[in-house]
Amino acid sequence: MLRHLILAALVASSSGAASEEASAQDRRAARAACQADYQRHCPGVTPGQGRVVACLRSHIEQLSPACRAVLEQRLANGK
Repeated sequence: MLRHLILAALVASSSGAASEEASAQDRRAARAACQADYQRHCPGVTPGQGRVVACLRSHIEQLSPACRAVLEQRLANGK
């Protein structure tokens, strides 16, 4: 369940079958990249309304390179 909450906070959902598959892949990549960082830096943060992303952003210098890349890409895309 934690994984699904992290994904919801990191990746916006899309419509359409191809978009849904791409979004599912993006969510899996974000989860794999950021789950440990979320648990380490933001364990008490309740997902929703951008709280997890805000927490991860506040720790961006301490994030793993993979999570930092996912977060920076998401922010660059305006999500």
